Amino acid sequence: MISDKQNILSEIKKIVGEESVITDVSRMYAHSATINSDEVKYPIGIIIPKTAEEVSSIMKYCYYHDVKVSVRGGGTNVNGSAVSIGGDFILSTEKLNKILEISKIDRTATVETGVITEHINKEAAQYGLMFSQNISSSSQCFIGGNIATSAGSPYSLKYGTIKNAVINLEVVLPDGEIIWTGKNVTKNATGYNLTQLFIGSEGTLGIITKAVIKLEPVLLSSLIVVPFTHIEKLFEFADLFFESGFEALCMEFLDKKGCELVTGFLEGEGRFKPDIEGLLWIEFENHPKFDLEKFHQLISEYTPEDILYADENTGKERLWKYRKQIGEAAVSYSSFRDIDIVVPRSKSLLLYKTINSICLDFDFEFIVIGHIGDGNFHINIFNNKDKDWDQAIEGCLLQIYKAVNTYGGTISGEHGVGALNNRYLDIVMSEYQINVLKQIKNLFDPKNILNNTIIF
Repeated sequence: MISDKQNILSEIKKIVGEESVITDVSRMYAHSATINSDEVKYPIGIIIPKTAEEVSSIMKYCYYHDVKVSVRGGGTNVNGSAVSIGGDFILSTEKLNKILEISKIDRTATVETGVITEHINKEAAQYGLMFSQNISSSSQCFIGGNIATSAGSPYSLKYGTIKNAVINLEVVLPDGEIIWTGKNVTKNATGYNLTQLFIGSEGTLGIITKAVIKLEPVLLSSLIVVPFTHIEKLFEFADLFFESGFEALCMEFLDKKGCELVTGFLEGEGRFKPDIEGLLWIEFENHPKFDLEKFHQLISEYTPEDILYADENTGKERLWKYRKQIGEAAVSYSSFRDIDIVVPRSKSLLLYKTINSICLDFDFEFIVIGHIGDGNFHINIFNNKDKDWDQAIEGCLLQIYKAVNTYGGTISGEHGVGALNNRYLDIVMSEYQINVLKQIKNLFDPKNILNNTIIF
């Protein structure tokens, strides 16, 4: 192991150029901070390679000399997986930012993984196509980070998470070897599915540098926003929606406290009545199979409130504003811990009641946001700056995660385990399962130099 940081930096600069290595603390902050904590650990430096070949050379050097590397994309994660552990390098993928090809025939996009996710949709739209994930942070997050965490989105109700959209990956392994995980085909029954192994691996097995992603035809859709004055009626209606055979692109939920928070953030714009306990967004394809009249008859039995409706031409984005800006509202309000849990859809009401009971017992201020259509809920628990905050949040999470496991769910639906949740892995996995995962990690990274505090 080389201990002289200057020697290490000198060798890395030879690979990528001096301008692609940041060591100034003030400039490193933007590549090191998270929304979860005011505390920042600084790396030896930030490396910003421009090609997969440069990534390969960096990893060959670091692997040989036992230098640890943490991978960072857009930095929007909330699970502690894109930060320095101290004494390592942060490798930023921000310059791997080219959309290489859009194929209208194959309906695929070939991209480097530092591309901002929203840019893929803008480019695909010129071909009458779209990327199937409308991720809330898409204007900031990178597609590589989305793939590494197996991200989901509101549209996951129809299309599944990002793992359903990825066809092939170029990956730089910890020792610097570059591989493609598959072929650019939608059917592949040849051997183990390495592509799916790297999706959700959170940068622990390799650095994803290119991706071939499936695109979908652009859909025309309509949006309904339904206020509820009784929270149980909201969840009962969500169950009945699916039980009655309806289908949707997405079904989203925001609780009363979340409504109040985002209303304040938007300075009262479109304020809802004070007795509203929750909002439900349902977006559906403009298709004859969606019986709007039957839908109205059904929902009128569950809420007396006026239903808001919009289509492509009548302000759909305006109705989405409250849901899409809740993240910004939360960040502007306070630092917080974002919990990403998922249970079978039929257990959603039970989970919601449990969340409220536990968080209130700990006297926390919190909001609940839900991809209610697939049983995936986010709890933003705000940091009250109390000296016992760390101890209290750990106790709260422990109770919530144990309940989630009892209900047949798990501790992350779309954010990944990261460094913040790895201590809870044994709640939802057996010791044998965890050891199998560790053996896979050891196969690819026997020196444990890549994202070595993530997952385990």
